Parts: sequence; C-alpha cells; structure tokens
Amino acid sequence: MTDYLSHRFKDNNLKIDHSADGTQALVKLVQDHYDLMITDIKMPKMDGHQLMEAVQELPKINQPDYVVVASGHDVFDANKMNGQVVFMEKPVELQTLAKYVGATLTHEINQTITAEIANPFIDGTLMVMDKLCTTPTKKQETYVRKEGQVKGDISGVIQLLSPHLEGSMSISFEEECFLGAVGRMFGEKIEKIDEGTMDAVGEISNQIYGYAKTELNKKGFAFGLALPTVVTGSQHSLKHTVPGLCFSTRFETPEGGFVLEVVLRSTENK
Repeated sequence: MTDYLSHRFKDNNLKIDHSADGTQALVKLVQDHYDLMITDIKMPKMDGHQLMEAVQELPKINQPDYVVVASGHDVFDANKMNGQVVFMEKPVELQTLAKYVGATLTHEINQTITAEIANPFIDGTLMVMDKLCTTPTKKQETYVRKEGQVKGDISGVIQLLSPHLEGSMSISFEEECFLGAVGRMFGEKIEKIDEGTMDAVGEISNQIYGYAKTELNKKGFAFGLALPTVVTGSQHSLKHTVPGLCFSTRFETPEGGFVLEVVLRSTENK
C-alpha cells in the first residue's frame, strides 16, 4: 500500500510514513502532525481500537485531519475525533483508497493556494483604501466561509482566471461605509448611491485586483486582465462564479464595514 501510494502521488511531494504497529504510529503522531492516517483494526502491540482511543486523547493539533479505517462498519465513535473519519471495507481497493487520498490532497492544496492568493488582495485593499480613498481602514478577521452568502449594499465582483485556477474576487460595502470612502475619494459629501458613484466601486475593485495581480504574477500565477461587475441593492447577496474555498476578510472604517472575498478552485479538478 505504501509503495502504491508513493508511486501514485510521486509528483505531489507527499511525505508518506509507515508504522509496523499501532504503538509506532502513536509515537509518530505525538512527534508530528499528519494530514491523513490510514489504519487497520488488527495490528500487533496496539490494535486499531486502542490506537483510535489513544488518538482521541491527543491534543487536536496532533490529531490527523483525515482518518481511513480498514473496516466495513463503524467500530468506534468517530464523533470524538477532531478530523474526518472514513470506514473502508476490507479488502480495501487501492484505487478507491487513492481516489480518497487524492480528494483530501486536493482540498489541502486548494486551501494553501487560496490562502496564498488571498493575502495580496488583503494588502491591496488596505493600500487602495489608504491611497485612493484616504479612509482609515482596519482589517478585522480572515476566515473560511463555508455557508451562506455575503451581503452588502454595493459590491464589485471580478472574475479570476489563470492557466490552472479560476474563481472570483468580490468587495461588498455597507452603504454608509461606501459613501464615506467615496466622499473622501471625490473630495465632497456623497449622500446616496447612484450611477455617478457606482463607477467608484468598479475603480476600487480594479485597483485592488491590479495590485494583487502584479504581486501574484511575480510568483508565476499568470492572472489575466479582468473587468469588474457592479451589483447594487440594499443587503443584496452575492454568489461567486465557482464553488470552492471562500476566504472572507472583514474590514472596518469610521463609517462602517465591508467584506473582501476570494474564491478559487483548480481547473484540473473540476
């Protein structure tokens, strides 16, 4: 199994360790973090039941994110585990196992890539709000949004395309926040969102994307030109162009808040 997986994923830079028994596996889990653990139930010294009970007592940082148990039925309470547990009936088909490993690997790679790409958009947002809008802006938090849709009163959306990635970036403002920022941008008090101010969110989106594209293309991502789409309407909801991990960042200004989102997926795993 180890040789098969090592050969199957030789181009993915996977570190694959093998343990002769449950005791060795537990020692390795204590010493390092593993994304995925594959275990049998029948093992010498410490069997699968004992191993899983011991793993459940480890600090969460030492518990694997994914666990495959070679058994046709639930042999312990998987709800106590920090990670996702899958039971595979014996004998486990190597192709089925490899498919699952590939799916978890894709998730981990996509999360790493999306986080790496999201950071230049965050930096670009802070730069644009400072230089273009002269608006004091503080980053509040960044999190992976798994459910729901972001809401705003005016939004700019830009499609993200590169040879291997696709997705979208959005920036959604609360009305008072937007009017305050655009008022500073234009040097006059803005009372409402109208056609004259709608272009401003497009310009803000363009400049954020331009900054991020420049930084990311230095790393070889090769993102192309893109034009923003503007969406208005009180507390409208945005749905991104592709499904995938959504990195949301909340910002605050003196007049209110806005949310930047970046969603990406690999075009090779659609």
